[in-house]
Amino acid sequence: MSIKWKTYKTVFRYTNNTLTPAIQNPYIKPQFPMFYDLSSDPHEDNNLFYTDLTNGWMLAPNFKIIGEYQRSLKEYPNIKVGEDFQGYKK
Repeated sequence: MSIKWKTYKTVFRYTNNTLTPAIQNPYIKPQFPMFYDLSSDPHEDNNLFYTDLTNGWMLAPNFKIIGEYQRSLKEYPNIKVGEDFQGYKK
């Protein structure tokens, strides 16, 4: 749903859980990812996309992390619901 890289956080999906628990709400996918600089905005109040249009570079490290995660899923796939885990094949 989000990626934290160094002092930056990129949010791709989130839930609106102000009134009810997050599990009861659908995921919201913003039209553009939300970018936050956690060193100056730890509460994530100011989406950098609204104030600084030069933050597109932040997508490159995110896509690298996503690619590494997807490669790891091929080597170590998620366990299916109800499946007994017998260890990974070598």
